[in-house]
Amino acid sequence: EDTKKNWMKYAILAIVRDIYLFLWSLLFIIPGLVISYAYIFAPYIQYDNNQMSSGDVLQKSIEMTNGRKGKIFSLNISYYANAFVTFAIALLLTVAAIDQLKGTLFIVLAILASIAFAAFFILLFIAAPRWQAALVFLYEEWNDEVKENDTTTNSFETKEEVAEEISEETVAKSETDEEKQ
Repeated sequence: EDTKKNWMKYAILAIVRDIYLFLWSLLFIIPGLVISYAYIFAPYIQYDNNQMSSGDVLQKSIEMTNGRKGKIFSLNISYYANAFVTFAIALLLTVAAIDQLKGTLFIVLAILASIAFAAFFILLFIAAPRWQAALVFLYEEWNDEVKENDTTTNSFETKEEVAEEISEETVAKSETDEEKQ
């Protein structure tokens, strides 16, 4: 029953996340891309905190990626740039081979295009798991930072609650200082 319940939570999270991504993408492409990076850690957070609601998971993912989306973007570029360059070369070789529809040059270009397409798919299948592993590493590193910075308050408390708690601590400290004098 827990497996079925967990599966449903992941499915609901994916649906909610995709609806938000769609709505943000309606504004323009760039806001959709930015929010997709903001929600990138949602599945990992859901796995670690299964009791959290989908909205809380998405909010925590936004908090974790705040100010760090550029690093995630550069990670994407570094892992997938090689595969896309290889794909572009394969397309160029294919177009060149089609242009030379007869003779040995056609055969050579067709073979090179096939090799380039094979290299593209191999790179893609190598890059994708490595990219996911790098994301997990970033998630664990940044999650530890969030936990260290979140020693006294829950990250979902409102600013007013945090301010009230700080003022109570300040009052308590000033009262103990007055008692010492």
